[in-house]
Amino acid sequence: MTMELGPLLRAARARAGITQEELEARSGISVRTIRRVETGRTRSARPETIRLLAVALNTTPEEHRALLSAATELPDVPTADGQPWTAPYEPSASTRSEAGDRAAPRSALQQTLDDAADRLRLLVRSRWQREEERHRIHNPTPLPVRWRPLPTDFTGRRAAGGPDDPVGEALGDLAGELSDIVDTYRRIPSGRLVVLGGAGAGKTILTIRFVLDYLRAPATDDPVPVIFSLGSWNPQRITLREWMVECLLHDDPGLIADSGAGTSLAAALVEADRILPVLDGFDEIHERLRVPAMQELSFARLPMLLTSRRDEYVAAVTKADHELLHAAAIHLEDLSPDDLIDHLPNDRHTTKADSPWGRLLAELRENPERPENAALASALRTPLMVALASAIYSGDPGKDPAALLDADRFPSAESIEEHLVTGFIPNAYRARPGNSRPSWTPDRVQRWFGHLANHLDRLGTPNLAWWQFPKALSPAVRVLGVIVATMILSGTMDFLITAFIGVNALGLGDMLLLALFDGVTVGLVVGLGFGLVYAAVTMVLRIEVTPSRVRLGMSGRSWAGLMRAAPDIAIRVGGGMIIGFLIGVGYGWALLLVRNVLSDGTSALATLMQTTVVLPTHLGLTFSLAGGVVLGLVLAMERPVDLSVATKARAMLVANREAVQNRILVLVPLLTVSLNAMAPLTITFFPGYSWNVAAGFGMGVVGGLVGASCYAATFTAWGQWLILARVWLPLTGRLPWSIIAFLEDAHRRGVLRHTGSVYQFRHARLQAYCLREHARRTLLGATESASRSIARS
Repeated sequence: MTMELGPLLRAARARAGITQEELEARSGISVRTIRRVETGRTRSARPETIRLLAVALNTTPEEHRALLSAATELPDVPTADGQPWTAPYEPSASTRSEAGDRAAPRSALQQTLDDAADRLRLLVRSRWQREEERHRIHNPTPLPVRWRPLPTDFTGRRAAGGPDDPVGEALGDLAGELSDIVDTYRRIPSGRLVVLGGAGAGKTILTIRFVLDYLRAPATDDPVPVIFSLGSWNPQRITLREWMVECLLHDDPGLIADSGAGTSLAAALVEADRILPVLDGFDEIHERLRVPAMQELSFARLPMLLTSRRDEYVAAVTKADHELLHAAAIHLEDLSPDDLIDHLPNDRHTTKADSPWGRLLAELRENPERPENAALASALRTPLMVALASAIYSGDPGKDPAALLDADRFPSAESIEEHLVTGFIPNAYRARPGNSRPSWTPDRVQRWFGHLANHLDRLGTPNLAWWQFPKALSPAVRVLGVIVATMILSGTMDFLITAFIGVNALGLGDMLLLALFDGVTVGLVVGLGFGLVYAAVTMVLRIEVTPSRVRLGMSGRSWAGLMRAAPDIAIRVGGGMIIGFLIGVGYGWALLLVRNVLSDGTSALATLMQTTVVLPTHLGLTFSLAGGVVLGLVLAMERPVDLSVATKARAMLVANREAVQNRILVLVPLLTVSLNAMAPLTITFFPGYSWNVAAGFGMGVVGGLVGASCYAATFTAWGQWLILARVWLPLTGRLPWSIIAFLEDAHRRGVLRHTGSVYQFRHARLQAYCLREHARRTLLGATESASRSIARS
C-alpha cells in the first residue's frame, strides 16, 4: 500500500462528517480495519474493501479512483458462499473512536460483551500462566523454539504469488523464535497462521506463549485468544463456531448467561468475533474427519492460529483439494545440542561444562559423526524428548545420561525416544522418601493410565472430563448401574418411611414385614422405570448428561427470557410426564401386590380384580401431572451460574455436587406438595372411588424423596459420576478410589496437563504408549486366563 491511502481515506471521511463507527455501520467494514487503513498499519487493502468504503462515504468518481489506485491490488478470491473476501475476519467489535473523532454511544449489548470479554481475558491469562509454570518452560531457561517460513506452495495445492495467494510478498520474512510469535502473527493481513512441526516439536508450548504474549498488551478491540483442543471436534456433527461455544461453556459455565440479544454470552462473543481461536492439534482429529474439518476451517470467516503435524496437515489438504484459505505457514525447527546446555539442569556444585549433561552435550558437538551420537542428537531434537530425558536422568543421582550413548541398547533415535516415553511414568512414580501415596506403585499407576487412554480412544477425544468417566463402562453396565442404584435408593427410603408411618398402627413384626416387602417392590418398580428411561435417553435419543451450568433462583429471569426457554420447558414437562406415568403405574401395581400378599385372603382377590386398572391408572396420572409440573417449574427457576465460578475439574465437580444437592432440596417439597395436590384432582376421573388423604400424604412424601433422589442419580452429571465412576470404576480396579486426587497428582508430576475443566495426557505420544500398554496387558491377561482354563480341564 502506498502512504497516500491513509490520508485519502481520512480526508474523505472528514468531508463526509462521520466517525469511524458510523462508517462501520454504513459499509460493513469493521472499525479495526478502518483504523488500520487510516493509520497505515496494514500493508494491503482489498479492492472490494476500498469500494465498500468509497460507496459508504459517497465519494466522487475521482476520489474513488484515487483510493483504489492508492491501494495494493490483491485478487478477489471468492469464498465458499461465492462472496469476495472482504476482511470478515476482522472483529466488528465496538471500540472507542480515535482522538479527533466524535465518540459514538455504546449500546448495552456492546458493553455487556466488553465486560464478558474482559473477565474472560483475565481468566484465560490466569489459567495459562499456571499451566506454563507447570510445563516448566522457563526452568531453568526456555528452550529456543524457532521456526522458518514455508512457501505458499509447500503443499503443492497452489503456486506462490498466484491468484489464490492473498498473502504474497506482504508477509516478508516470517522466521523467528518463541518471543516473536505475536509480532509474526500480527504481520499477517488475514490473521490466519498455520504452525507445523513434528511430534513434540513445541507446538503446545508455542500456543501457550502466544496466548500470554497476545494478552500482555492487547489493543482495545483485540479478541480474546482461547486455546481449543481440536481432537474433540467432530465437524460432521457440529460447526466450528458451535463447537467453540460448547467448549467455552464447558470451561466457563458463566458464559451461558443471556447476552441481551437472545443468545448466551459465549455464542455472542463467538458471533461478534470477540474470540480468537487458537486451534491446537489438527493432527489429533480422527483421520476420517480431517477432510471435512479442513473444509470447515478453510471457509470459516475467522482469524485463527492452527497447529498440526506437517504430514497429517498436508495429507488432509491433498484429500480436501484445498488448504486453509489466506493463511501463512511456519515450520518449527529441530533443536541442536548447542540449544540444550542452558536448559538441561546440572548439579549446583559443578559448572555446566562439568555436569553429566554438559559432558554429554560436548561429546555430541565434538563427535557428531559417531552413529550413537547422531542417534541421540536426533532423539533430542524436540522439546518433548528433552523434557522427558531431563525428568528421567536429572532427578535421580544414580542415573547418568551418558547411558543413552549405549549403541547396543539404543541403536537408533527411535529406540531412544521409545525408552524415554516408556520410562517417564515409572520415573515419575518411583518411590521417594515421604511418599504420601505408597499404594500408587508404578505398576498400578501404569494400569490406571492404560484404562484412561483406552477410555479416550473409545470416545475419540483427548479430553479427560470427569462427567464422561461413566462412558468408560459399556452401555449395558451403565443401565444396570442405574437400575441397581435407584432400586437401592428408592427401596431404602420407602422402607424407612413406611416403617416410621406404620410403627404406631401395627406391631413391630408386621410393621417390619410390611415395610420390607413394600421397600423391595417399590425399589424394583422404580429401579426398572428409571433404568428404562435412562436407556431410552442415552442409548436411543443419545442425549448426553453434562455438568449443570445453572442454579435455582426466584429472580433474575425476564419474561422475554422465559419465552425463549418455552421450547425447553415443554420438552422438560413432557419428559417429566412420561417418567411420572411409568413410575406411577408401576407404583400402583406394587401397592396392589403388597396389599394382596399381606391380606387375609378372604376378599383380596375381588379387591385386586376391582382395582387392578383403577389404582395404577390413577397413580400414573397423578405422578405424570406432578412430574411434568415440577420439572417445568424447576426449569423456569433456573438461572445461569456466576462468571466467577471456578473451572478446575475439582471445583466444577464440587459446584455440581452442591447444585444437585440444592436441586434435591427444592424438588422434594415441590414433588410432595404436587403429588398431594394432584391425587384428589385425578381421582375425580374415576367415579365411585375415593382418596385417603392420610395415606396420600405418605405416598407424597415417599414420591418426593424417591423421585428427587433418583432423578439426581440418573439425570445429573454428578449423580452419574457418583454411582458409576466414583464407585464402579475403582471397584473393578480401573482407577483408584481417589480419582480426582489421582488426576491432580498426575498433573503435578507432569503426566497430565490441565486445559480448562478437563485434563489431557501431556502429549499424544504418551497417550499412545499407555494405550499400547493397556492392549498388551489385556492380551496377556486373556492368555493367562485361557491357560488356566485349559490346565483345569
